Amino acid sequence: VAEVVRYGPYEAVIPRVAGMAWVTGTHTFLIDPDDPFREGFFLR
Repeated sequence: VAEVVRYGPYEAVIPRVAGMAWVTGTHTFLIDPDDPFREGFFLR
């Protein structure tokens, strides 16, 4: 955790991430217009 901050009424963290990665492929994401979760979801 690099820093603990307030985001509106919430306590939040700003993470610090390090590492290495390699490209292993390409991907295509399709969005079904009838999918009720096409915009994502939020866990509380």
